[in-house]
This record gives sequence, structure tokens and C-alpha cells, in this order.
Amino acid sequence: MRRIAGRTAWFLKLAAGLLIFWIAFRDVDPAAIGRAFKLVHPAWLAAAALSVFLTVGCVVARWRVLLGAAAEPRHTPVLFAAVIASQVANIVMPFRLGDAVRIGAVSRALAVPPAEVLGSVAVERLFDALMLVITAGLLVAAGTLPP
Repeated sequence: MRRIAGRTAWFLKLAAGLLIFWIAFRDVDPAAIGRAFKLVHPAWLAAAALSVFLTVGCVVARWRVLLGAAAEPRHTPVLFAAVIASQVANIVMPFRLGDAVRIGAVSRALAVPPAEVLGSVAVERLFDALMLVITAGLLVAAGTLPP
């Protein structure tokens, strides 16, 4: 019985993922994507992909530090998957609800109270806002802020 429940849950997750994928790309013209890829230099595409993976890696590392003892090094794949899932959810859901996905997934996987995970996400968002203000300030000071 447990095996059937596990397969059913897996199927429902797959169906939800396919639904989200369809919602995100339902109005995209495949021919336009093909034309855009022909214009892109492969080195820049590789640099962009590398940048995304490095950014996610940094977010995971920062989040592991913020979670403290609750997130051991062996939990890194769980945190990585949660960050990716939250980014995908943020694409299709408003109001940064992807963070709720991340909080729920990690609190369940690591057996940590959701409030503790929420606190780490809140601190992370404060750091993000601080870095945005610092970056904007530096751009204004340098006189390179676009009009």
C-alpha cells in the first residue's frame, strides 16, 4: 500500500510540474525561440548558464549558514532542489510564493519547524535588500546609473 501511495505522489508531482511548465510556456512561439538561439553566441550562453549555477550555489551556501546546525553538508542536495523549486514557482506564482514552496520543502525534508526555516529566508531577503541598496548607491555615486 505504501508503494502505491509513493507512486501516486510521484505521479502527482510530475503532473504538477508539467502543468507549471505548460503555464510558463503556453504563449511562447517555438520558432521565435529557435531564431533567438541562432543569434546567441554559444560562449555567452555557456557563461549565462554558469552564472545561474554559481548564483544558485551561493544562495544554497548562504542558506546553509543561515539554517545553522539544522542544515548539515549532506543536506546540500535538498537545499539545492528547494532553491530551484522556489525559483520555478516564482516564475508562475505572484508575490514570491516560491519562498513558501522552499520553506515547506526544507522544513519537511530536514524535520525543522517551518518558523525556523521562515526566519532564515527572512534574513536572506534582508541581505538581498541591503545588497540592492548598496549596489544602487554605488552606481549613483559612480554616476553610471542609467537614465
